Parts: sequence; C-alpha cells; structure tokens
Amino acid sequence: EKISIDFCAPINYYWFLFFKRHLSANVRFKGFLPFGELMKILPEYDIALASTKGEISFTSKVYQYLNAELPMLAASDNHCLKDFVEKNQIGLTASRNIEEVADKLKELIIQKDRISSWRRNVSAIKPQFSFRKRVEEISDLLKQNFN
Repeated sequence: EKISIDFCAPINYYWFLFFKRHLSANVRFKGFLPFGELMKILPEYDIALASTKGEISFTSKVYQYLNAELPMLAASDNHCLKDFVEKNQIGLTASRNIEEVADKLKELIIQKDRISSWRRNVSAIKPQFSFRKRVEEISDLLKQNFN
C-alpha cells in the first residue's frame, strides 16, 4: 500500500525475477518504452532499482538514472556500483538477495525524506555523467582532429 513499482523493459525481461502472479495495482509491468519516453518519465519516480549481476557494475541504466537525477537502490554483489552509490550518497545499497532488497524498501518507506537529499546529490554529480556533455566533448575532439 505504501509503495508502487513500475517496470519498463522489453516483454518478459523481468519474467525470471517477478512472475506474472506478483503483478498488481502496486506492481506494474509497463513494457518497452523508447529511450526518449523513458527519459521523460524517470524523473517522476522517487528511486530506481539498479540491479546488476556478476562483475557488471555500471550498466547503461545507471547513467540513465543519473541523467534523470534519480536516486538508486543498487542491488548488486559488485562492490563498485555499491561503493559509487554510498560514496556519492545517492541512494541505498543491498545485495541481490530479495529479502535484503525488501528490507531496504521498507527502510525507504520509513525514511522517505532521505530521497530529496539523494536527489540533490545526484544533481550535483550529474554533469560528470551527462550524455549531452560527453557527445559534445567527442564532437569537439573530432572537429579538432579533422580540421
């Protein structure tokens, strides 16, 4: 009742994590969203789940969340992503253990006021990870090298 979860991904992407029987008014699968639409709606959410498996620590969704100024719950066994979230104070961290993730979500419900400070911290580091800024830098380097 105190939390709602939306999943945006290709069809059946989360099938192995959340079976269809878990979908409800509070847990919705919104299907695939084109990148432009996704970037429009992400800032409306309180927090994003950045779950990684194995040695993958920074997937493209981490950069998308940073560019949307969205705090994260980093559910990963890779210490790099968790260290990044903790060091920059931009959300919560947990292992991939579903009980630990649920505990962190309970913690979030109780201390929802932390979200605004995490969002400010994400906003402060966003320029380092800006898509537009990186594309402009690459364009400038290419112009310099080909002129």
